[in-house]
Amino acid sequence: MTPTAEALLAELETLAGRRRRLLTAECEDALCEIAPHWRWEPTRRTRLRELLTELEDDGQISWSVSRDRSVQPHLPAFVTLNHNPGQAHEAAGVGYPWRPELEWAHQLRLTSSEFEVLTAIQEYRKGRSSPTLIPHRERSLELFRDEKRLDRLVNGRLFEAGRLGLDLLDCFWAAPPLAYQKLRENGPVVVSENSAGYHSLPGLLGDRVGVIAYGAGGSFSQSVASLKPVVPGRDVLYIGDLDVEGIAIPQRAAGAATAAGVPAPVPYDSLWATLVESAEAVGQEASPVPNEVASELCQWFGPTPLAKEVQRLLEAGVRVAQEALTDGRVS
Repeated sequence: MTPTAEALLAELETLAGRRRRLLTAECEDALCEIAPHWRWEPTRRTRLRELLTELEDDGQISWSVSRDRSVQPHLPAFVTLNHNPGQAHEAAGVGYPWRPELEWAHQLRLTSSEFEVLTAIQEYRKGRSSPTLIPHRERSLELFRDEKRLDRLVNGRLFEAGRLGLDLLDCFWAAPPLAYQKLRENGPVVVSENSAGYHSLPGLLGDRVGVIAYGAGGSFSQSVASLKPVVPGRDVLYIGDLDVEGIAIPQRAAGAATAAGVPAPVPYDSLWATLVESAEAVGQEASPVPNEVASELCQWFGPTPLAKEVQRLLEAGVRVAQEALTDGRVS
């Protein structure tokens, strides 16, 4: 493999954590991680296809049969890693003398990318005397010369339980402000992906909601930590559009939520069930979602009939806008 393909593979492994499948958008994120200048290149997608082809030819990944045809050139809808992280290449940092708080790294076959991350953290830990608690992006810039590197790392295996944590880096998750209203002392936090629900759900749900928050689409994965002042004793329930992005957003937010001490968002089942029931009347045509992708996304709902119904709609190419809830038919 070329050095760039090897670097991309290592970044995919870091991003995947315990997973084996990665969506096309995640592969693009990985490319921009190893080669930031590609973020602004119009030929970025072509370059990604070349690298993914190289990895497939080398047996490192498998392309899905289905294709992401939203933009040219077509890419696989997702890729599957054909091995456990670090096993396709020589492990980095074997025998490296880690500090006590990083000794768990001896148990992993580190990729070169992971080794670089951990050595940067080791040097920081060795040099700290009277640390000041600062926002996570400021620490990220200090450690990696990339203010958004920690945003990505917290979702990977280096930040799994018992390994790295923001406290070890003397920083806190500095979340963008999130709009929310505290309505009652009791009741869950209900996060609405879209602005219509932020205004309508308190009236539709009555005393079943304690706090209503506006997730603002994909921004929620960054702003979720702003819920920390209101979450003690409350669950965080999420509702959004019944489509790929609407279901992926709360799952992408889980890492940042955990890092900030906020409960990971879980589905507001009855609201999602209402969207399923509304599909025949107000469902919109969308690109069919491959079975493997839909199945993985819907694991968020748990082993329930609701998960099967949502998966059926995704695979059939049906999306239901969250605004379908505002007709008042919430059970």
